[in-house]
Amino acid sequence: MKITLNWLRELVDVVLASDELAETLVMAGLEVESVEERRPSWTAVEIAAIEDVAPHPNADRLRLCRVRRAAETVVVVCGASNMQVGDRVALAVPGTVLPDGKRIEQAAIRGERSHGMLCSLRELGLSEDDAGGIMILPADAPVGAPLVGYLGAEDTILELSVTPNRGDCLSVLGIAREVAALTGASLHVRKSSISEGGAPASRFVRVDVQASDLCPRYAARVVRGVRVAPSPLWMQTRLAMVGMRPISNVVDATNYVMLERGQPLHAFDLRRLRGACVAVRRAGSRQRYETLDGQTRELAADDLVIADAEGPVAIAGVMGGADSEIKPDTVDLILESAFFVPETVRRSARRLGLITESSYRFERGVDPGGTRFALDRVTELIVGNAGGQVAKGVLEARGSGGRPRAAIRLRPARVNALLGTTLKIPEMERPLRALGATVSGRGPLVRRVVPPTHRFDLQNEVDLIEEIARLIGYDAVPTSTPAIGAGGPGRGPIHDIEQRLRARLAGAGFDEAITLAMVSADDNRDFAGLPELTGPSVELTNPLSAETAELRRSLLPGLLRVYAENRRHGAAHVAAYALGRVFSREADRYHEVQTLALLLAGARPPEWVGGTSRPWDFFDLKGACEAVFAEFHIDAVRWEALGSGARHLHPGKGAQIEIGGVSCGCAGALHPNLRAARGFDDELWLAELDLMRVVQYCPGRVIFRPLPRFPAVSRDVAVLVDEQFPARRILDAVTEATEPLVEEVRVFDHYTGSPIPKGKKSLAYTIAYRASDRTLTDDEVNATHDRLVARLVAQLPVEVRR
Repeated sequence: MKITLNWLRELVDVVLASDELAETLVMAGLEVESVEERRPSWTAVEIAAIEDVAPHPNADRLRLCRVRRAAETVVVVCGASNMQVGDRVALAVPGTVLPDGKRIEQAAIRGERSHGMLCSLRELGLSEDDAGGIMILPADAPVGAPLVGYLGAEDTILELSVTPNRGDCLSVLGIAREVAALTGASLHVRKSSISEGGAPASRFVRVDVQASDLCPRYAARVVRGVRVAPSPLWMQTRLAMVGMRPISNVVDATNYVMLERGQPLHAFDLRRLRGACVAVRRAGSRQRYETLDGQTRELAADDLVIADAEGPVAIAGVMGGADSEIKPDTVDLILESAFFVPETVRRSARRLGLITESSYRFERGVDPGGTRFALDRVTELIVGNAGGQVAKGVLEARGSGGRPRAAIRLRPARVNALLGTTLKIPEMERPLRALGATVSGRGPLVRRVVPPTHRFDLQNEVDLIEEIARLIGYDAVPTSTPAIGAGGPGRGPIHDIEQRLRARLAGAGFDEAITLAMVSADDNRDFAGLPELTGPSVELTNPLSAETAELRRSLLPGLLRVYAENRRHGAAHVAAYALGRVFSREADRYHEVQTLALLLAGARPPEWVGGTSRPWDFFDLKGACEAVFAEFHIDAVRWEALGSGARHLHPGKGAQIEIGGVSCGCAGALHPNLRAARGFDDELWLAELDLMRVVQYCPGRVIFRPLPRFPAVSRDVAVLVDEQFPARRILDAVTEATEPLVEEVRVFDHYTGSPIPKGKKSLAYTIAYRASDRTLTDDEVNATHDRLVARLVAQLPVEVRR
């Protein structure tokens, strides 16, 4: 949020310099993100009056303007034609430097001496369009006065970051209250002066608040006979400084008061309200509705709307409708100022994806006691800038769903005990009264404090104690060591296992990624997660956006975002892992599973200086998974054909991981359709493991065997098999043979091509033989090996290659 220092000074006596003010606000908990000194280069431009306009004797399109300054009259050659005698104009005197760097000097133009230049809005950087000619100021603009001061264009802009619980600070008045409470300065908020006349407002429109539980306060005024035109230049300048685009004198007035008083307002074209009726109600049914931005949106049945006799004309607290917006031909207005319950505005704005300046304030809470206050202020500005007559009376409705301010019990002894201070009771009461709170009670034990209506964040005793500490200054609170021991929820049942995983994966070259637990519904559809997550996804009741609408079923979408971000920054390869919970539900029961996910993408780094890199492949991913299993001494791992549950993986480049016959995860390449849909060029290798199931297979204790005293003897065997034959079958067959001398068997070669027949492949295995009590002889090894090979040929469809 941006405010200007001059605007702030209109409401409070600010004696501090801008940097001192920023420091004061920061120390009180209001973050000041930036302080910008706005100093236009054209400070020498002044207000002048045109006394005569004559044609240039030597140019048809130029004019000679005699203009009066504070102490002299000069002649200026001008190419515009929109001025006349008596107009107040902006005169750039010789020596003025314009925003584009042009320096104004006295010059002869077609034989006539020009003593300056009459400026347009565009030439002064105040507008992008100067089709209307030079700037014409109001008739009461003081001749000779600096234009920069008249427009308020020289100012200091403070940009603040306001925490969600301090909605009262989303306005100039809110910051003024803070400054007054912090510095003791006087607050100046004058009462608006409004002259009513003509028929009563109730004759022109009827207000009916049907949903008083969502709109406890609603107030409206009728203004007739306005003339829609551009706002005064001072208002346009001030709005532009704080990032608000000027639109018209009516709309700008509502925005101005919102920024000044913190109360969002809305102006309806009375003529376009059908049935002369304004109803505050729920939408009642799903229906389509066009908002001010020209977009058609679908309303839900419980959305709070402002409606006329035929249908919605605004989404309450969010945005108005196209049917009743203020247009150049608008003559009669109904001005709305209301208090909408924050939850209903937040729900509608989030569901529609429509965050506006109005909804931003209503979501955080506006002052329910300030609706009439702001309504009168905007009425005063509109009548002053657009004319018109204010109808008699205010159309006001109050429900029972407001926020009554109950007294909060404050114990002085508790204040000092919590803060570690020795404050006296008057020292506690003073900052609370500076906030606008009412403090009552006598004696040393208890005070009763009623917070002001704009401080809805003050709900209990500890809130008041925090305010006392904040306003007396945190530096006044003594530093001391807490007398209580620090503790926490504990490490969790698998903390040590997770730490071992992190160390092992870091050693393998992986980086840990911390990702959000919320994902889009599309992500959960594409990555359904582990097989045991059979129920539907867990939907959030009030998601921040469609991208965070559900709790994740898999860690892989988050890892893919990490990969995409790293690729955008030029990373040649990504090796990342994530540890976290995934979620699903069945009826009213929710499931959480702790999982581990791995991702490999890009080119594998060279293993030595001067070496070559190569793309990651399935065996790199398999090796990383096996490193995880080895860390926990799990050896009963099988890699089986990919099942139908892993739709996110390439059907021909993936595997299901089983331990003890139970599925514990899957690994493989990202499915080509998903890779294309997400715009990835590299082949991505992904794995996801159910960490809870893996942990179940960790041995209760690890038994170490002594190093063998006698050497092993190896024999190789190569077999010819069908192309679809799983290499694992031979490994299993050797294990099942239970030959006592067989120590290890592993695959070391896979080959297709000449001279291997088409449809066939060659698999080569090495088998290690060892005895624990002697060195094996060749005869013993050969006999065992021949017996084992013969068994393989008899049991499996294999042919031994010689």
